[in-house]
Amino acid sequence: MLNGTAMRILLRRLILLLLVVAPFGCQSYERLEISDPPPIALLSSPPPGKPRADRVIIISIDGLRPDAIEAAEAETLKSLIARGASCPRAETIRPSITLPSHTAMLTGLAYERHEVVWNSYRPGYIVHPTVFSVVHQLGMKSAMLFSKEKFHFLANPNCVDWIHGPPVPGSVPSSEEAERKLPKSRTTAAQGIGRAFAEAWPREKWPLTFVHFREPDEAGHRSGWMGPEYLEGVQAVDRALTEILATIEKNGGFDRTALIVTADHGGSGSGHYRWLNQDKAENVTIPWICVGPGVPAGFKIDRIVHTTDTAATALAFIGIGAPEGIDGRPVAEVLR
Repeated sequence: MLNGTAMRILLRRLILLLLVVAPFGCQSYERLEISDPPPIALLSSPPPGKPRADRVIIISIDGLRPDAIEAAEAETLKSLIARGASCPRAETIRPSITLPSHTAMLTGLAYERHEVVWNSYRPGYIVHPTVFSVVHQLGMKSAMLFSKEKFHFLANPNCVDWIHGPPVPGSVPSSEEAERKLPKSRTTAAQGIGRAFAEAWPREKWPLTFVHFREPDEAGHRSGWMGPEYLEGVQAVDRALTEILATIEKNGGFDRTALIVTADHGGSGSGHYRWLNQDKAENVTIPWICVGPGVPAGFKIDRIVHTTDTAATALAFIGIGAPEGIDGRPVAEVLR
């Protein structure tokens, strides 16, 4: 008879097997079509008092290890750590893979529950409530800026008001590797994402904005995590963050704006998941940095923050209760 821990490990491996074969059975997954209404969530009670912020920005740096910030001399990221609260040992889900992890980040649901078990583009949209559908449900607006095709599954135009990303592929890639080889546009590289934010955000100042950068992950797969090319990828993102930060400062700073910077996974060697070592620290440890109204400067969160906590925390900043029953919880240390 398997104990609870053994059962969880077995379940993770069985689900990962689905991840491997997913591209070959892409008609069998649950999805919304563009003609369907967006999901509606039963929301928990909002935080007491007035909302701490008018708007929140979530930035995810694909494949960023926390120790790469110092190694790459990423000065903008370092300044955000000094200016706000940070958790040096936050963790992503297992498997530590991009689309399942971002789904957990933006729904607050654990991997075993959100049912996104693949990691390449698929048509349709997620059936579960996301931070985007929640703000839409309450009559508010949101935006997404992302650099990988697979994110279209989370970017339902029925609840995301502005989308900046690569075009929808004409066909379903046969694998994650095939998607990685699709042509990349400068407009979705780090500099292009930063410029698009700087041009659009001051006009709209959406209550919720999500930004995704791909460079560290791509370099890690090509030449290895923590190598010279990988650290150059971190620096490219840091330069784009400089432009984003300057845009925020020119438009009221952090008096009424909250910012969360995190990642979907880390990495080691040329990958970020190990079948026989799912808990490898270099792969599952991610940065979690928060700057905003009332967030104490230089504060270290001395516990594990989970990627599922990001959704509930982002919503709490703008005075919204999280969907009932999700796995993530607001990070109380930044909401005091």
